[in-house]
Amino acid sequence: MVTEVQESWERLATWFETHAPHVRARLAEPATDADLRAVEQAHGVALPADLAQSWQCFNGVLDGRGDTASIYPGGCYPASTHGAIKNLASSARTIALASGQDPNEDQILADVANDLAGETTEDVWAHPPSWIVISEDPDRLFIDCRRGPRQGCVMKMFHEGGQLGPLWPSIAAMLAETAEILESIDVAARPSIVTYSGGQWHIPTSWWQPST
Repeated sequence: MVTEVQESWERLATWFETHAPHVRARLAEPATDADLRAVEQAHGVALPADLAQSWQCFNGVLDGRGDTASIYPGGCYPASTHGAIKNLASSARTIALASGQDPNEDQILADVANDLAGETTEDVWAHPPSWIVISEDPDRLFIDCRRGPRQGCVMKMFHEGGQLGPLWPSIAAMLAETAEILESIDVAARPSIVTYSGGQWHIPTSWWQPST
């Protein structure tokens, strides 16, 4: 059975293959079962089904950073399973450093981890294991796996601290909107900005003028 996530990724892959094949070429191979298990083990939580399905379609993008592959609304580029684990490890180092300077930091993070999914705070500069990063930008999108009715929602954490969201109820909803937006673009006009539910999305000029 084809899931909503798989259908959305097929639509996205088709759109990029047609209109920006150099972007399509940046999509990485599917994640393996071992990749998914590694994320679960590192974070200590079960992956939401739609997040696992998304990584099983494409495991992030190739060749590291670069706005050409900023294919999530708002201009975010997908993180791989390895990227999610790497972000968590970086967060853990930040927590260890902050805890050494202020013992209250441990309690702040514990309080955040015990909040319901979708709750925000301005106090935390790192993230608990129940937040799984899905984009490799300074301001990162993440799946909130904390408990509660909004578990699995897509949030954004800012590199200077604080969060925004929920932006979407799930990664499935985010991917479906992404496909709808791209399919509605007047490609001949080569737009630099399109609108999505979270605001404006600045489309990389490299989509329309690939480097040679």
